[in-house]
Amino acid sequence: MMWTKKRIAGQNVAVLDVSGCNETDVKEYIIEFPDIKAIQLGLGDLPILAFFPNVDTLIITGGECSFSGVELLYRQSGLKHLILDYEETDSDEDGIILSRFPALQTVVSRSNLNLYHYSRACDQSINIEVCNWYENGRPKKITLPDSIELCRARAPVFFSTEASSPMGHLLMRILKEYEHKIEKYDIKRYSSNLDFVGIILICMKPNLLAEGFGKERCIVNLARREADLRPRIDYVAFANASDQERNKLCMEAIEKALEVVSRKDNSFRKELLLQDLFA
Repeated sequence: MMWTKKRIAGQNVAVLDVSGCNETDVKEYIIEFPDIKAIQLGLGDLPILAFFPNVDTLIITGGECSFSGVELLYRQSGLKHLILDYEETDSDEDGIILSRFPALQTVVSRSNLNLYHYSRACDQSINIEVCNWYENGRPKKITLPDSIELCRARAPVFFSTEASSPMGHLLMRILKEYEHKIEKYDIKRYSSNLDFVGIILICMKPNLLAEGFGKERCIVNLARREADLRPRIDYVAFANASDQERNKLCMEAIEKALEVVSRKDNSFRKELLLQDLFA
């Protein structure tokens, strides 16, 4: 379970990815964040919607759908933005019926087959973007996935976490404070070569790390003008730390990751960003 930022309907939206989560994890997050409005999950995770009756933004990725999951999906009467980020249906007979969502404003789908009997002449009151078109079982218009910009994060600097429960919500509480401090600034304040910096703190239990989960990485791609930073925080140390010590562990991990950016981007103003974050 982790927070990400997505660009949806012209706005940067904080989205909670609950893909593959169990009921215990979901309940813990609801207690910590009772007003969650935007979530991401797989088709097989739709039953989790039972815990999110007030979602207005929903991103669905691939998987195997169940009848009960579809029924819960159609109960989301307040849904405004629906992103279908998968391409797994062979016929629009299995597609989602948009008319079941009376408040719907925005739809983005990788395939027209994800939408029940959809045509370009459908209701013009909904802003609908379809990436790939198929007719009579054959592709008619195929657009690269990168064209679905509504599904992609474009906040200049954002924080998220990939953590074992219950450390995720503790980390997000700290990271949201950091993000709030810099949300008024533009990325140009910190770099002339980057348009996007994402920092995802990994805090996984030792047994999960041993199984290959939570891999640490710091990728700076100047050609794409983006940095993907994923430093680790020791799970046991964080779990046993005081609030002040946890804050320090976060700061140290972030500073370590930003040092990699400094080495690869000669325009990067690391000290200024650290000052804005931790002052």
